[in-house]
Amino acid sequence: IEYIRSRHDAFMERYESFKDLLSGLFTGMDHDPEKPVADEDLMSAVMEEIGSAAEDMDCERLDSIFSEMEGYSIPEENRQLYGKLKEASERYEYRTIIRLLDGTGAE
Repeated sequence: IEYIRSRHDAFMERYESFKDLLSGLFTGMDHDPEKPVADEDLMSAVMEEIGSAAEDMDCERLDSIFSEMEGYSIPEENRQLYGKLKEASERYEYRTIIRLLDGTGAE
């Protein structure tokens, strides 16, 4: 215990320095390595919920969905659509959201 206590601070300092040293490995990545990646099931449920909220013109529910998803990294295959949905939500363009989700594109 004495050994651990006497070296703990130095160890933690060195441990925390690895974040900076390793950050170069993650440049160019489009997701935050500290956030969990949203899996296919979650993304499917989120897209369905976004569509439902848009049909109801429920801006508060949309805000809540997008706020909750800030805790996740969006998979690359969903990133473009998700970004467009979020932008449309911020502009209260409910029909655009529905069209994007239906695959018919924006107005």
